[in-house]
Amino acid sequence: MSIGHRLGFALLLACLAPSLWAGPVAAASPGGTLHAVVADGQTGDPLIGANLLLLGTDLGGSSDLDGAVTVKDVPPGSYDLRVSFMGYENQMVSGVVIRAGETASVDVALAASSEAFVIEDVVVSAERVLSTGVAVLAQRQQSAVIGDGISADMIARSPDATSSDALKRVTGLSVVDNKFVYIRGVTDRYNATELNGVSVAGTDANVDKKSFAFDLIPAGLIANTVVVKSATPDLPGDFSGGLVQVNTLEFPTHRLARVGLSNSWSDLSTGHDFLRSDGGSTDWRAKDDGGRSLPGGLVGNALARALPNSWAPHQEAAPVNRSVNLSYGDRLRLGGQELGFIGAITYKDEYSVDEVHEAPLYYHPLLDEPFLLYDYRASQYSYSVLWGGLLNLHAKLGERHKLSLKNNYNRAGKDEIELSDGQFESGEFERHETIQWDEREIIVSQLEGEHRFGARADTRVKWSASSARSTAKQPDRRHVAYQKNFAIPDQMKENYRGWSDLDERRTDVKLDLEHPLGDAKLKAGGLLGHRKRDYDAKVFFADFSYYDGSVAYEAIDSIFSAENFTQDEGEAGPEFIFKEEPNYTALYHATHDLTAYYLMVDSPFMLLGESFRFAGGFRVEDSDQRVDSEVANADSTVKSQVDKLDFLPSANLTYLFNERTNLRLGYYVSVNRPEFRELSPVAFFDFHRRQKVFGNPELTRAVVRNFDLRLETFPQPGEVLAISFFSKRLQDAIEERLIPNPERFVRTWFNSAKGTNSGMELEVRKSLGFLTGYLDQSYVSGNYTRVHSAIEYQFEKTDDEGNDIIETRTRPMQGQSPWTVNLGLLFVEPKTNVSISLLFNRIGRRLNAVADDEKQHEYQEPRDLLDLAVSRTFLRRYQVKFTAKNLKNEDEVYTQTLGLPFRTVHRGSSYSLSLGVDL
Repeated sequence: MSIGHRLGFALLLACLAPSLWAGPVAAASPGGTLHAVVADGQTGDPLIGANLLLLGTDLGGSSDLDGAVTVKDVPPGSYDLRVSFMGYENQMVSGVVIRAGETASVDVALAASSEAFVIEDVVVSAERVLSTGVAVLAQRQQSAVIGDGISADMIARSPDATSSDALKRVTGLSVVDNKFVYIRGVTDRYNATELNGVSVAGTDANVDKKSFAFDLIPAGLIANTVVVKSATPDLPGDFSGGLVQVNTLEFPTHRLARVGLSNSWSDLSTGHDFLRSDGGSTDWRAKDDGGRSLPGGLVGNALARALPNSWAPHQEAAPVNRSVNLSYGDRLRLGGQELGFIGAITYKDEYSVDEVHEAPLYYHPLLDEPFLLYDYRASQYSYSVLWGGLLNLHAKLGERHKLSLKNNYNRAGKDEIELSDGQFESGEFERHETIQWDEREIIVSQLEGEHRFGARADTRVKWSASSARSTAKQPDRRHVAYQKNFAIPDQMKENYRGWSDLDERRTDVKLDLEHPLGDAKLKAGGLLGHRKRDYDAKVFFADFSYYDGSVAYEAIDSIFSAENFTQDEGEAGPEFIFKEEPNYTALYHATHDLTAYYLMVDSPFMLLGESFRFAGGFRVEDSDQRVDSEVANADSTVKSQVDKLDFLPSANLTYLFNERTNLRLGYYVSVNRPEFRELSPVAFFDFHRRQKVFGNPELTRAVVRNFDLRLETFPQPGEVLAISFFSKRLQDAIEERLIPNPERFVRTWFNSAKGTNSGMELEVRKSLGFLTGYLDQSYVSGNYTRVHSAIEYQFEKTDDEGNDIIETRTRPMQGQSPWTVNLGLLFVEPKTNVSISLLFNRIGRRLNAVADDEKQHEYQEPRDLLDLAVSRTFLRRYQVKFTAKNLKNEDEVYTQTLGLPFRTVHRGSSYSLSLGVDL
């Protein structure tokens, strides 16, 4: 066992020792705080003006715009609460414990019948932030749609560092490439994402994704994440798998100040030799300092002479990975108005190493046996930085009006070096070196207002204006290939240097109106959205066809020294000529205008003495996507347009079997639009996968009809047992295609005529308190998803008489996992306050990429992911946490249809130790 491992386990034992952190408790303040939220027991809407009284005292208050009541300076003790509101039955809540210096939170649900019930121990802020598992389940129980979620306290008890890590714990979800979310077996492209209510999409300089890259959001900034799996008309119409709603930290109920520090280490990187490029002085903050920029106004050899000649990476011992986070917030009263704010910033860096072996086979149409296309091994060294911050401001203007300004900023940078060695597609033995710097940034700002009118403040107007900007850059991406000569020095064979830049801006204006019609609510609203993107890529290579050949045997820095580019093209001499690579030099300009409006009703009703709820209506979306692409080796601009007007109905029916059990039915129509990059024929060479990637201007949008059924029960607060069935009918499904080629695989996108995707989900979260009171705070959880998909395609074959015929066949949907399993055990030792989480994840064999020939399909094989987290709070304000990820240390394995090897990735295990302090 290494020194790092011994240290980690020694610290783990220290966390578990009951007496280690024993010591005096800091003096408490003389009183505590009560925070309650009063809501309609059937709809979950906040009740404004409800009265709360602590019996036996004169302490109490009235609920505000969010149904919230905060009572400060309450003497410690146990109290009974009385909550009343005109038109609702009075509610008594007994045994609410107030402790000195702490906040007790209660969520009270009022109803006009004797079935009103109370959900206790729900931590909510005045903005109803659902930051605990109990609260997320309570909100899910009252929702009009089918959905799942994960809360801040569940993330805090897990080893998860980003939102992508946390999301793989949710029923029916799996995460690909550590950042893209697959829901109910369908790929990331069939999902949508909202960050604090603002639609966001993925941003990558060269390989665009429909889904948002969830590795951009640090887990410490998340209050909760909800995954909506059926639709109502007020939700976006472009999701079919799920709508992921990421909500960052909101306004606190009281002053908070927190700092957290963490160190982590990895089997493959920490303390081992690690390769870094000669980057810039600002790499540590995920931003190039300009040293990698493309000089302006220069061409040819003059440009080559001006570029930095730093090809050879340097070697260093990888240090431990570090992270730090700070947050501060408070709620104030100024001039009779209530103001709230929270600010937070988080930073982490990471050194990681992947060991890769790739050996795909090529099935030639005229040969019975496949032959090896190439066989190489690679080491990929990655130094990554992720940091982000938020600043949320809130003002209540009287009892019925509020304004909020939410700002979120995240930035990620990665320095990657890949060294590969083996037999490549040329059939020759070669060694390759690739160096690239990738930086991404997203800024989201939103101003929103909410206003209530009427005698009971039940007519609501909500508006928002948002702006988002995302950028992605890959400056000075370098690649060189050497032919291996075992008797003489290796000879350079090919080389590239490239710069790509993407800039996208998005603005949205939304308006929602809600008006009561008896017990029902009528809702209407609209959206105006505009996206604009500019992409530019310039790729160059050194043409050595003019020189005498001796230079190509030199070291890499010698080959690209300025003295080898002293002459201009056409002049005689041994120098290189620096040229533009026309296949990869290109640009495109894209816009997307979206106009949407909707009308819906949300109504409870009685039928044969039973309680039901209906939420549904229609949404209309007028979408116009335009992409104009210019490629260096093309004579004209390639124009692509997808202009569609879609009518999208939806209906959700809930049978309220009792106050704890719901039977839900859902139906909705959705669309799936191609992304800008997928519509552009601009080519990109993926050096990591040895594949050429380009878009398809002929793509059209897909239409999906979705059916859902769920039976769910919530036996106790924080518990759930649910079974769901779903079915999706797809027309013109957009999928990723892998085109085999004897020279080099090609990846693109295409429309499949039609297909189906159906399955079931099982979920359980159960307290272990039924075994013994000692386990009241401990839970066991698990979920299982089973999916079957069938995409129709045309297969050409020859019959026995030699005639060519076309046969319709089916295959699984690209990206679809046939099953997913998540298991979790949370143990809390009540005396020492030690928390232990053990989390397990496994997915079934997934069709990773579709090939023209079914024998060439690429699959990702199942593997076990086992993670551990141990934490303890001591002296009321300190928390120490130890985590271990990928304990089983299994490789990612990719195969082709017949189970033959394609690609293997070894990442190793990682461990971390963190300390948090409440100031």
